[in-house]
Amino acid sequence: MSPLNSFIGDDLADSTSIAAPDGLNVLDASAYPRARHLAVSPLEQSGTQIAGWTCFSSARGSKILLPDLSANSLPNDAPSVPDGYVSDPAFRNGYWIVLFGSAASAVFKHGCEIDLRPSRFTSEACLQTVLFHTSVTIIRHDLQGQPAFHLFGCSSFAHHIHTRLSHLHSLYGGGFTGLEALRHAMKSPPANTSVSNNSKEV
Repeated sequence: MSPLNSFIGDDLADSTSIAAPDGLNVLDASAYPRARHLAVSPLEQSGTQIAGWTCFSSARGSKILLPDLSANSLPNDAPSVPDGYVSDPAFRNGYWIVLFGSAASAVFKHGCEIDLRPSRFTSEACLQTVLFHTSVTIIRHDLQGQPAFHLFGCSSFAHHIHTRLSHLHSLYGGGFTGLEALRHAMKSPPANTSVSNNSKEV
């Protein structure tokens, strides 16, 4: 599959420093609870922990709350709506996919409208864009200092997204995996981060 976008440089050059498993690993977390609240008043900044949930702020003022996937047990439902916010119930019915591994950031070379290299799209950042011709919300939330990405979108596009990601496995390796693999990646000690000058991020 040829890239739809062309970038200067290649983040896969950093693969020697990746602690998470090799290749492109995809976790379908769609069955797990999460919430999006539409902003009416200020709330915590991105990365803030709220009673076991992590808050991420989008550029449009909404807040996405995700459970701690490394916890032994996950909550049964999303947190209640804080004062001054309106819940977006449709958000929890869409797909939620987590990308991790040495090729996670390479996905965005294949049909994303904007530059999401890790040097441009930092950890805890949240935005809405187009991926594989569909609207998607993307959060970067690193594992042990290595790039990992959460994708959210309409459930009607879930099969399309899965199909495109499965095609990328032929390029990068990896595959669809489970929560235990993600937790293992979270707990893995950071690998040797010495890389060549040509592959260091700015």
